[in-house]
This record gives sequence, structure tokens and C-alpha cells, in this order.
Amino acid sequence: MYDIVLRNGLIVIDTSDDDHIEDMLLLAKGGNKFSPHLGVNVNQYIHSKGNGLENDIARNLEADGAKNITIDINPQTNQIEIDATY
Repeated sequence: MYDIVLRNGLIVIDTSDDDHIEDMLLLAKGGNKFSPHLGVNVNQYIHSKGNGLENDIARNLEADGAKNITIDINPQTNQIEIDATY
């Protein structure tokens, strides 16, 4: 997927993979009418020990067609780093 973005004063067409992954993390299953089978609902993991979060993210990315998936979750800062290619 592509987005039109403003970069250094120029309008360019760039991939929207990061936005797409962020939406997938925030939405619950059924939250996207075009892909109702996808959704992590990361907010449900806020007060948990994070058990299953990494697997849930990986399953959703794979179901969406992502390859070369790397997920790093920092429990001290609650930051999630995801690298994947489509």
C-alpha cells in the first residue's frame, strides 16, 4: 500500500506499511471491514504480563502476508519494535 506524504517540501509516494501495522496492532479482530480476521488489540495486553502478545502480532502479520518478521518487545518501556517486509 502507498501513501502520499510530504517530505522535505516535496510530495512523494511512499509505502504505508508502518501505518498499516500500527492499525493492525490497535484494532481488535473485526475492527477493519476489509480484513476482519486481522487485529491484535494491543490495549488488552497493557495490564498483563504480555503473555502471547509476540505470538499474536506474528500470527497477524503472517496472515496479512508479511515476511521476514522481527518483533522486539521491551517490557520496561512497553515499546514494541516491528520489522517486516511485504
